[in-house]
Amino acid sequence: MQAPAAAPAAGAGPAPQQQTWMGTIFKFLMIYMAYQYLFAPKGPKPVDSTGKVLPPHRNAWLPSTPLDLYVYLSEDPYTFRADDLVWEQHGLSYDSNDSNNRELSLDVDVNEHMLSNGTVYTHAVITQAGVAPYKLRDGDVEITRGEAVIHQVHPQVKYMKRLKAKDKKNLISGEKEDVTAVAQDKTPSYLPTEYIPYWKPNVTVNLVEDFTAYPRGGIPPNIANLIKIDADGKYKPVLYFNEFWQMKGDLIAINNTLRSVPLTLSYSILSMWKWQLYLQMQQSFEMQGAIGSLGGMGEEVDEGGEEEVKRMLLDTNPILLGVTFAVSLLHSVFDFLAFKNDIQFWRSNNSMEGLSVKSILLNAGCQFIIFLYLLDNDTSLLILVSVGVGVLIELWKVQKAMVVKVDWSGSVPRVSFTDKASYSSRTKEFDEYAMKYLSYVLYVLVVGYAVYSLMYETHKSW
Repeated sequence: MQAPAAAPAAGAGPAPQQQTWMGTIFKFLMIYMAYQYLFAPKGPKPVDSTGKVLPPHRNAWLPSTPLDLYVYLSEDPYTFRADDLVWEQHGLSYDSNDSNNRELSLDVDVNEHMLSNGTVYTHAVITQAGVAPYKLRDGDVEITRGEAVIHQVHPQVKYMKRLKAKDKKNLISGEKEDVTAVAQDKTPSYLPTEYIPYWKPNVTVNLVEDFTAYPRGGIPPNIANLIKIDADGKYKPVLYFNEFWQMKGDLIAINNTLRSVPLTLSYSILSMWKWQLYLQMQQSFEMQGAIGSLGGMGEEVDEGGEEEVKRMLLDTNPILLGVTFAVSLLHSVFDFLAFKNDIQFWRSNNSMEGLSVKSILLNAGCQFIIFLYLLDNDTSLLILVSVGVGVLIELWKVQKAMVVKVDWSGSVPRVSFTDKASYSSRTKEFDEYAMKYLSYVLYVLVVGYAVYSLMYETHKSW
């Protein structure tokens, strides 16, 4: 019979489970204190000329404020004419009710201004109900200013580089690649870069719902330049033109064959967290594009990587998308661990007994060929760096597995490879035996694909 557990002695301290909860609470307190120390506004609270502490920044508009919406299409980025009005909506309110979602589809005539590389601007004006969006002064429109009116301008035309053809051809027949199947507006690569105007067929106007009381000088840096503060310290809601889901494939090239272009106008209330998420993701895309991680290098940057990510977010099941992200994250972690363990092994390894030297040479050659292929196809800089590091590691492993000597006596340096003393005859025999039968399959596949590619595929040159 098992003896009963002894009761804890007086003053022995809390039970283990209680200690766990106390430790967890302590950690949360430490994290909160660290956050307050690092990110909370520093220094004394701002005061006015009389010494009174200034109140925090608050939204000048109250929840459920009745609103009116006016949208104008103008050739002037600063103002518009009264007859430029294309959409007018009443009965809106400043809340996230679905009844505020509105949409309009129309056709816009292509005029001489647009054909002459002129830009059309979308003017969105949201006013509190009953407030006029503008006043007429000597026949000219004067946009209403003040707390009750929000005016925002957005270019409706985007200028992008005309795509250039790759100038590929079949090396045997000389037949060039069919560029008409790729894009109609591609030009030969020897011509200078040309920018052409594209019409944006979708315009999404979002009014951000935000009633946060920001401390004086404590507006988050990522939105500080987007929130306008008046003399009283109040801010008006942000009117945001949401282009996050505007795909490049939806843009319409403006040319003299068009009589009109479609335009879909959408309006809705956008929550604060969604707005910040859009801003953060767009900033992330721009940063990755700047370092080439979304495709391309130099002038040949392929901006399609960003579009592929957006299409994946749109078309993929959320559960499958989450699993894909988790697997990708695990793959990156395991890839890093494989690199680390590989380096650790070869740094401490002093014997080639039982190791294949020929497989190391083969891996180094294959990695170098893959790197050249990716470099020739304008692959993203992020992938090139990763593969390039892999090539350097493989070359480093070669000099760890063999004795590498460079002879500088001649006009051209000569590199010689000799086996290490630890590479025994028995190991070498099995290595050559394995590579002999592997080469029977490898050489057939390499030569077969090379002949196929030469006969049926196009290339830049020999």
